[in-house]
Parts: sequence; C-alpha cells; structure tokens
Amino acid sequence: MIRIASASLEDYPKAEYHFRRAVSARPTCQWMSVGLFNALIRQRLWIAAMREILRLVRLCDSTEYRDLLSDEFIDGLREAGDFWRDVQRMAREAQQILAERN
Repeated sequence: MIRIASASLEDYPKAEYHFRRAVSARPTCQWMSVGLFNALIRQRLWIAAMREILRLVRLCDSTEYRDLLSDEFIDGLREAGDFWRDVQRMAREAQQILAERN
C-alpha cells in the first residue's frame, strides 16, 4: 500500500500497475478497486474501468460504487465518446447488481 500511495499522482499507468497488483492480492477490497478504477478513468480507459466496477460488484457489495453509480454519473459518461453506449450499459448492469443486493 505504501508503494501505491507514493506513486505519482500524475503517473496513472504506474498507479494502474500497482492497483492491479493490489486487487490481485485482495480481490474484494473496494479501496483497491476504486483506486484501479480511478487510474483507468484518468487514462480514459473507459471499458477497462467499467469492467473493474463489474468485477468487484459481482464478488461483493460496494458502498463506494453504490455512491458513484448515480444516474447523473452515468449520464456524464457521454465523455467516453464512441464507447458511451457500452460504458453506460456496463454501469447500468453494475447498478442492477447492487440493487439486487438490497
């Protein structure tokens, strides 16, 4: 975790690398997952970021992603350009999985 925290805030590929290792070691840790998600989004890797959300919510509940996946957030995903429809579909799927956990 120290290595992750010490990674440069602007070096998102490096952060992605370290968060992927952390997620591999602790697959249900939502903090590591959110860190990976953020590193991916900062690199505009939309599909990979949404795959990370789906990976975690399929394994366990996540208050972090529950809060993040608002309709407003999903509408804002239009920034994903050509990938918008796929990204939106994946976000809605994650919302549905979390809703079913209630």
